[in-house]
Amino acid sequence: MPSKTISNINPLQKLLNCAPDYHFLKVLGCACYPWLHPYSNHKLDFRSIPCIFNGYAIDHKGYRCLDPKIGRVYISRHVIFDEQTFTYKEQPEQPSLQSPSPSLTCLLMPPLSIPFQPHPNPATSQPPSPDPPNPPPSPPQNTPNSNPPPRTPHPPSKRTKPPIQPHTMQIRSKSRIYKPKAYTATHPFHSTLLTTKIHPFVPKTFKQASKHSHWLHAMKTEIQALHHTNTWTFVPPNPSQNLVGCKWVFRVKHKQDGSVERYRARLVAKGFHQQQGLDYTETFSP
Repeated sequence: MPSKTISNINPLQKLLNCAPDYHFLKVLGCACYPWLHPYSNHKLDFRSIPCIFNGYAIDHKGYRCLDPKIGRVYISRHVIFDEQTFTYKEQPEQPSLQSPSPSLTCLLMPPLSIPFQPHPNPATSQPPSPDPPNPPPSPPQNTPNSNPPPRTPHPPSKRTKPPIQPHTMQIRSKSRIYKPKAYTATHPFHSTLLTTKIHPFVPKTFKQASKHSHWLHAMKTEIQALHHTNTWTFVPPNPSQNLVGCKWVFRVKHKQDGSVERYRARLVAKGFHQQQGLDYTETFSP
């Protein structure tokens, strides 16, 4: 923001002699369309949906886009803004807490029909005579020839489903033609994959992998490739810096028929030993 003490000049421009960039600032509450490819789990998912812009990300550069349907917030750097459209601009007015007008009260509250009951005169009023008690019902007379009619249980009501109308399309099942699937009929290893599946041993640590010759060969190939491409530059360590170690990651590559193609070993850095803002300020590809 510009300051009056420096003649209404931005502090960044006063210090570095460069004008600040305001293109990143957008109107809050406007419609936006973020790029949702990093959030999609399937290739047929939507690449973008209409959202509402509600701020900026704190940890990294990106816009916060709110999906009003499910209430989820997407953070994306690639967003198309429509600063002329506001989803929550036209909201229904809240009902006022003031008492409604008499004419409105007559329309909202219909008159109640309460029967008129006159007040009784204590001089002429007499207590009403109690009703005679009802005589007890006479017990049933059991005669030799009189039997009570049996109760017939009502059958449970069953909902009848409408008959399914057969379609007129001629398909294989109507012609009684049953063929196996093309994959199961032509693939030579399908029956083998269904019955037996190969699960080779995958080590988790270097100590486990060093006991097998094929994993030792995979690690040796990885080290030779790193030396060949000059991946490392040896420098003296600094005590003020946080040294990040490395670890081995092992994978087994399979062929199309399920057999083992090769054993793969990769040497990766332990990036989880760093903290953002303390050990690093920028991110790179692993």
